Amino acid sequence: MKLNVVYISDNYYAPYSGVSILSLLENNKDFDDLHIFFIDLGISELNRNKLLNIVQNYERSISFIKINNLNLYYEQKGLNLMEYVPHYMDLFLQDLLPQDIDKVLYLDSDSIVIGSFKDLWQLNIENYYLGAALEIKLNHDTAGHAKKLLGLSENDPYINSGVLLINLKKMRENNISANFIEYINSHENITYYDQDTINVVLRNNIKIIDLRYNFFPEFFKLGYDNVIKWTQNKYYYSKEEFNDALNNIVYLHFQLGLTGKPWYKKNHVPCSNKFDEYVKLSPWKNEVYTDEDVSLKFRLLSILVYKFPFSIFYTLLKIIRRIKKWE
Repeated sequence: MKLNVVYISDNYYAPYSGVSILSLLENNKDFDDLHIFFIDLGISELNRNKLLNIVQNYERSISFIKINNLNLYYEQKGLNLMEYVPHYMDLFLQDLLPQDIDKVLYLDSDSIVIGSFKDLWQLNIENYYLGAALEIKLNHDTAGHAKKLLGLSENDPYINSGVLLINLKKMRENNISANFIEYINSHENITYYDQDTINVVLRNNIKIIDLRYNFFPEFFKLGYDNVIKWTQNKYYYSKEEFNDALNNIVYLHFQLGLTGKPWYKKNHVPCSNKFDEYVKLSPWKNEVYTDEDVSLKFRLLSILVYKFPFSIFYTLLKIIRRIKKWE
């Protein structure tokens, strides 16, 4: 069985992509073959060679698809963007990847893989455009609020775009790229870029996958009941599904802002030691960690969430939501 995976990265994120790729290769040896498509948004020759060496050491393969000028690429696609936004690239993988590739697993770079994707890869998504896990939005925003802004109903799912099992064949057959472009061009302020676009354009055509394939470290401290209070989302996993994911994590996604990224020297990410393990195995072990810090807003949120009873934070959150007319 062959697994096709795709990463998208510029040079800043190349080391983090590399650590994630290393963890992917280490924990997916049960595949007969594994190929990585790397969408190159300007990585250095040095980082490119490091990535190549990692993959070759595991006797796997990688191909680089270089985008020389991202703004020009978007312009040629017909996108009318006023700023540099790399976040839309995953919407056009059906155009970028070889036409004989019918399915691919897209992974965000701010992650590590600690289990096998074999069960996910065998999931039947023939009748869906993609498979993805449900979102929560662990900051002052919530999935419930995001859905209101997008015109989705309370009972609609709202997914996170960090892990996408994409049916490229179906995307091409129905020219979904054109639908994405039309939506982006007709909406000036899209808060969560590709994620909002996917949730609206592919509404009712997304297969919800297990939470273990896109698990957020903050969940370790919060627990299910607090997650449900926070998300204000009526369409979410059951407590049994949540706990099953907690005990069988495959993909750890460091996307949330409360505790920083695990490569921040001052981070407070639960299980950041897992990230450290793979950094030590990588050729970037002496250059990954940075002096970046969590923003003041998220530091305050983190103190409220982790240093005080959740009830205090939740009461404050409800007040803020009412002031902003979120409820």
